[in-house]
Amino acid sequence: MVTCYLWRTNRTQPCSWNQRRAEIYCQDHGETGHCGYPETGTNAIDSLIRALSGFQKLTLPWSEEFENSTLNIGKIEGGVAGNVIPASAYADGVVRIAARTLDETRDSIRRMVEEVGPNMTVEFEFGIGPVPIDYDVDGEFSPKDTQLQLTRSGFETVVLNYGTDIPFLKGNHKRYLYGPGSILDVHSSHEHLKVAELEQAVQGYKTLISQALDQTPAT
Repeated sequence: MVTCYLWRTNRTQPCSWNQRRAEIYCQDHGETGHCGYPETGTNAIDSLIRALSGFQKLTLPWSEEFENSTLNIGKIEGGVAGNVIPASAYADGVVRIAARTLDETRDSIRRMVEEVGPNMTVEFEFGIGPVPIDYDVDGEFSPKDTQLQLTRSGFETVVLNYGTDIPFLKGNHKRYLYGPGSILDVHSSHEHLKVAELEQAVQGYKTLISQALDQTPAT
């Protein structure tokens, strides 16, 4: 049996499920002109703002297993100058899927954007739904069995609202997602790791590796 250990900030708690994301690219094409004569052009930023307002009103899926889906618009660009009607504008965002299929979420976003105007477009990349992380549990994956197995080893599992490369790992491997630090600090102005967290993670890795070795058949 091959066991893979993937490091990721998760409060030194093994992850039983992690959400996956779809990147959203929303764009509008207008017509440039002088701002003193708005009737001569079509303001792409105005349409984009209406679309982004619609994002905030969307009802995203949730479930008890995967908790809430989230949507974040992280970048907006458009126009060339304050006195010019902007001919184009776009926004980048990420939606993290917690339930239902990704197709349902994409369809609801696409319908909302298309209702804003004929020149609005939306594209999606890198989309996949919630990912179960199969630890050293034989047979069909069961989150309950996984949690019991890890609890006996002194761990508690956690559901995480971020994605990893685990779905792209080829082969029939047991996979652990485990690491020090808090995801709540990541990308923040106070992002850090404490020495005590690193030391705790070392002991955790030793326990996980020992458990895997104990379950490896003798040759």
